[in-house]
Amino acid sequence: MTDHVTTQTLKDDLSTVLRDAEALIKASAEHGGEKTAEARAKIRESLDAAKRRLQEAERAAIRHGEDAVHATE
Repeated sequence: MTDHVTTQTLKDDLSTVLRDAEALIKASAEHGGEKTAEARAKIRESLDAAKRRLQEAERAAIRHGEDAVHATE
């Protein structure tokens, strides 16, 4: 078995984790008390930050790819 990880594979995996975590937050919204609400808020902040970093990494990868194309021309 090959453990070859591509940027797209990593992006897809992270997107899945983010989507699943969001579903968990929504599902737990009706349960728990103050501590659960605090945990959901922290998780939401972390998810939002991870999404921003993922988008930034994607834009950087695109820029690097475009730079490589221009350099080879």
